[in-house]
Amino acid sequence: NIGLGVNSVVASSGALGGSVAFKTIDAKDLLEDGESFGGKIKGGYASNNDEWKQSLTLFGKENMIDFLAYYAHKHYHRGHDAHKNALGGKGNDANYLVKLGFDFSDYDRLVLSAERFQTRGYYPSRAEWGSLGDLRSTKFRRSTYAANFTSNPNDYMDLEANAYYTNHKVKSVVDAGIKTSGAKIVNKTKFGAEFI
Repeated sequence: NIGLGVNSVVASSGALGGSVAFKTIDAKDLLEDGESFGGKIKGGYASNNDEWKQSLTLFGKENMIDFLAYYAHKHYHRGHDAHKNALGGKGNDANYLVKLGFDFSDYDRLVLSAERFQTRGYYPSRAEWGSLGDLRSTKFRRSTYAANFTSNPNDYMDLEANAYYTNHKVKSVVDAGIKTSGAKIVNKTKFGAEFI
């Protein structure tokens, strides 16, 4: 969902430059009819920055409960410029996501999720001047916990309520961080009319 500027009442929350809201997939999105469990394994390599990347996803459903667990790891150097000069530094990233879904009925659903993204390595103290060197040992971590409830029994009620808590931490030249939390409730109603 993309909100442009402050025009949207429900999407951009007054953000002057707009906002982007995204939803991660559920196990139900990955399972075919009749399936109850599945998984995906991925791996890759990039030569420019000597990057190795691998991930594992497991998902399943039993009666009214479904789950999804995802883990990814990436190790890399900062790559080379057009003249094959090393840009220096290296990084090590890890990301996990766990989701539990509960279908209370055909139209009521609750999803709980926990996600953590962590990167550590040597990065420029000024990201926009990465080619100037001055690499610093840096560790960044973002932890997010969310709950989302939806209910759409009829055309008059298409309800979505969610709440989240996020904790950002960075350790580099200085230690810093920020904690944010929020909640939103939106209901959409469809009205029909006939025009002659």
